[in-house]
Amino acid sequence: MSQRTSSSNDPLLDDLRYLADETVLLIKLDRCKTLLNLLPERSIAKSELTYGQAGVLLDMLKAVVDQAHAAVKADRNDVQAAMVLAAGAVMGLVTESPDGYRRKPSEMTRKASPRNKAARQALAAQWMIPLVGGDRQFRNHEKECLAVFSRALLDWIGMEYPPIGDATDHAIVKEAQLESSSSTAQHSTKADARGVLELRLSYGKAFVMIMVSLVLFIASNATSWWIGRSASSGSSVPTPTTSGTSGGTLLYTPRTTPTSPPTSGETYAEQGDNKNGSATFTDPHHPYVTGVKIDYTQKVEVSCKVFAVPPGWDSVTPDGYWYRIASAPWNNKYYAIANTFLNGDSLNGPTMHNTDFSVPDC
Repeated sequence: MSQRTSSSNDPLLDDLRYLADETVLLIKLDRCKTLLNLLPERSIAKSELTYGQAGVLLDMLKAVVDQAHAAVKADRNDVQAAMVLAAGAVMGLVTESPDGYRRKPSEMTRKASPRNKAARQALAAQWMIPLVGGDRQFRNHEKECLAVFSRALLDWIGMEYPPIGDATDHAIVKEAQLESSSSTAQHSTKADARGVLELRLSYGKAFVMIMVSLVLFIASNATSWWIGRSASSGSSVPTPTTSGTSGGTLLYTPRTTPTSPPTSGETYAEQGDNKNGSATFTDPHHPYVTGVKIDYTQKVEVSCKVFAVPPGWDSVTPDGYWYRIASAPWNNKYYAIANTFLNGDSLNGPTMHNTDFSVPDC
C-alpha cells in the first residue's frame, strides 16, 4: 500500500498528484480528503446512497475532463483545456489518444487506464499543446497540468453548484481555489473572482488566528489559576521562569504599579479574614514575588487600593481590588487581595463587602 506524502503547500494539488501516481480507483479516491471535502452537499445527496462519495467525486472528475474535451474539439489550440486532458490522462481519467476526438473521456470505457505511470505519462504527452515527446518530457509539465486541472475542477463546481443562501457549500471550495491560484499565479482566473476569494481567505485566516490565541490564552490561564488558588489558600506560590525570553525579561510588559503611598499619609484599618492567612505580593498586576502573610483576624493599616485582575486569578473577583499594606513589615511595598479582609463585616457574619471603598485608589 502506498503512503501519502505532502509535496506542496496546496493540499488539493497533493491529492491530484497522489491520483497521478495511483490512478483514480475508488479505493484511492477515498483517501483524498481534500477532494472529498470539495463535494457540494447537493451533489452528495443525489447519489451518495448509490455508490458513495468516492463515486460522486469520480463522476465530477470525469465531467471536468469531458468539458475540456469539448473545448479542445472546438479549438485545437486551447492550451488550458489540453493541459486538463493531459492531467486527466496521467490520473487515468483519459484512456485514449486524441486521434479524432470521437468519444468523450467518460465514454472511453473499452480501454482500461494503463497501470504503469510511465505509460500514462506517455499518453498525457499526446494531449499536450504544443506536443511533447514521451513520458520523460511530460514529467516536466505534470505538476503544471495538475494545477490547471485543480482550477478547472473548482471552476466547474462553481458553475454546476452556484451558491445558495449564505453559500456554506462553497466556503471550502473558495479557499481551495485561492490556494490553487496563488501557487500558479501565471494561470490566474478573472481578477474580480480572485478578489472575492482573497476576502474569504482573509476571514479564514482571522478565524484561525483567533482560535490559536484562544488556545494559548486558556493554556496560560490554567497555570495562572493554580498560582492564584495556591496564593489564596496559603500554599507556596511558584516563581515564573524566564524561558523563551531575552536577558531574563518576561515576555509581557508590566502595567505601572504605584511605588509610593498617597501624599495624604492617611491609613485605614482592615482586619484579615483568610483562615490560611492573606498572601502578600510586591506587584498586584504580576503577583509572583510573595511577602509575609497577614494572619487571620490580624489588624493592619492600608494606605490605598489598586485594581488588578491578572489572568486566571479568580480569587480577586468580583471587585478586583488589592490593598497596599502600610503596616510593618510590609511598609507600603506589598499588596494583598481586598476580599481576604473583613472590610467592615462582622467576623462570623455573612460576607457583605468584598472591598472597603472608603480606601482611596493609589
